[in-house]
Amino acid sequence: MTVDKMERKRSTEMERYYVYGCREYGVLRTAPDSYSYGLYGVSGPTYGNPLVEYAAGAIEKQGANSANQGSIDDIFEDRLDLIRSKIDLILIQLEQRKNIHHEVTYRIERDCCRAYDLLFAWGTEIYRVDRDRLKIERMKFDLEQQKRRERTDYFNDTSLLNRELREALIQYQEEVQKNRMISGMEVSP
Repeated sequence: MTVDKMERKRSTEMERYYVYGCREYGVLRTAPDSYSYGLYGVSGPTYGNPLVEYAAGAIEKQGANSANQGSIDDIFEDRLDLIRSKIDLILIQLEQRKNIHHEVTYRIERDCCRAYDLLFAWGTEIYRVDRDRLKIERMKFDLEQQKRRERTDYFNDTSLLNRELREALIQYQEEVQKNRMISGMEVSP
């Protein structure tokens, strides 16, 4: 059986039984990293990392523009570029944290669906109370606890990044006002 057929088979098994809370995760989707033969393949630490790509691009851009130093307008423009870069990096971090949150939530929901699948596979024996049923109920409870913890962690992480973003935007507006004031003084002597 090929990997493609296994994916389709897993997908149809996943769709057979799912509860309302698992509806959006009922169909398997492709993960950013490869999954084959039961193992997750992880790409290198810098491949596809927007922060590294942005930093490398900014360093190259800074090297090309380093000869244009001199006037006070250039100094303010460099300062504005620095603050814009800081804002862009914070936005990239927010986007990455959102993607991580969605991936973790997706995996928790998928595991929750598998627990429900195990229960529904018992058919009429679903109402019996034994050791296996209690293990599955405990697993469902733990997964819900993980989901709540992930939501809390996501809120804490994004609130810190949002505070940094707000401070950077205020700093940017202050620099723009200073630039306007200085350029207004230079124009009207």
